Amino acid sequence: MDDRFTILCKCRDFIAEILAEILRTPYVILGIFTFLLWYQASAGVVCSWDYHTSDPS
Repeated sequence: MDDRFTILCKCRDFIAEILAEILRTPYVILGIFTFLLWYQASAGVVCSWDYHTSDPS
């Protein structure tokens, strides 16, 4: 039980360090924001297109 808990903590610390390193680079943040904006835009387009095509009138 204790061993697994220790391993879990070490993994969490390791992941936190990696995330901190990734977030330290501005290009990655820029890329994530760009991707999110693109995803939102494309999702909106798909939804509106689907809505218009399924409209019976």
